[in-house]
Amino acid sequence: MPAGYTDCMDCDAKKTSVLHTIAPVWDKDSRVLVLGTMPSPASRAAGFFYMHPQNRFWKVLPALFGESLQFANNSPDRDGAIRERRAFLLRHHIALWDVLAGCDIDGASDASIRNAVPNDFTALFSGAAIRAVFCTGKTAAALWQKHCAADYGIQCRCLPSTSPANARWSLEALQGEYAAVKAAADGVSGKAGATFP
Repeated sequence: MPAGYTDCMDCDAKKTSVLHTIAPVWDKDSRVLVLGTMPSPASRAAGFFYMHPQNRFWKVLPALFGESLQFANNSPDRDGAIRERRAFLLRHHIALWDVLAGCDIDGASDASIRNAVPNDFTALFSGAAIRAVFCTGKTAAALWQKHCAADYGIQCRCLPSTSPANARWSLEALQGEYAAVKAAADGVSGKAGATFP
C-alpha cells in the first residue's frame, strides 16, 4: 500500500478503495509522458491502460503515426494486445502511466475520486529525459498540478479524454489534440520552427 494511503471508512458505499497495479511503460529513450488518472475497472481486469472496448486511445495515438493495432481492446489474446501496445509506445518514445497510485473511486468516475495518493515518478524522471507531460482529461491534469508538478518541475498539458463518456469529441477532433503528443515525441514543440531541447 502506498505511503500515506488509508482506506476510507466513511465514503459512499459505491466507492471502492483502489490501488494501481499496472506497471508503467517507459525506457531510457522515452521523451513524453502520457498520464491518465487511475485505470478503469475494464483496464484493471485486462492488466493494461485504456482497455475498455470503446475507449478510443488506441485508435487515436497509433493513427497519428500512420499505424493501426492488430489486437482490439477486448481481444481474447490479452497478452498479444498488451505486447503490441507496449512495443508501439516504446518505439515512439512515449511513456504511459497514471497520476494516482491509489484512491477511493466509484467505478470509472474520475469525478468521484477521494483520498488521492500520487504515484512516485522519481525513477521515471531520473531514468528518461521526459520533455513533456500530457494528461488525458481534466481530473488527471488537476491531480498532476496539485500533487506532482512542483515536485518534478514540469507542468502538464491537458488533453481531452478518449473515454466513451466523452462522446462529444469525435475521433478526428481527438486526433487534432493528440497530435501534440506526436510532435513532442518527435522532438517538435508544435510551434513553427521550434523544437524541444
